[in-house]
Amino acid sequence: ANQEQRQTVIAVNLVLAVMSLLLLGMLVFVQRKILNPFAELGGLPYELSKGNLTVPIKENKNRFFGRFVWGLNVLRENLEQQKQRELSLLREKKTLVISLSHDIKTPLSAIKLYAKALAKDLYNEEEKQLEMYGSIGEKADEIERFLSQIIEASSEDFLNFEVKQGEF
Repeated sequence: ANQEQRQTVIAVNLVLAVMSLLLLGMLVFVQRKILNPFAELGGLPYELSKGNLTVPIKENKNRFFGRFVWGLNVLRENLEQQKQRELSLLREKKTLVISLSHDIKTPLSAIKLYAKALAKDLYNEEEKQLEMYGSIGEKADEIERFLSQIIEASSEDFLNFEVKQGEF
């Protein structure tokens, strides 16, 4: 009976040793295939939120994170493209505003000069005064055209979107 107990203890110890090795192997597998790749991706959302979009994420063949990393790379590229597009639109808008504000100054200066001339009664003839009033109206219309261009350019941003054809 003593021999039998010994064999049972040895068998139980062997089974426990094999199970311990299997558990240890499983833990090593989980560490290498799931936890380590996840830890490498841990700082990625922070970098993306800071605007660091230029560094590609290292893709691997890991079946658990392969598609996830690929998706993050696509997201990063799309964010980078949108950022470039936004900067381009902002540059165009600033150029337009500078150009239009310069264009508005010219007729505005003419209106001021005509108004001063009329205020100082430089033009006694009624015909000349009517001509000045007409010029003021023309210059005001010119300014109004520039303002409508500004409004049109501002409203185009709301309706400006890109359509990309592809599989869905």
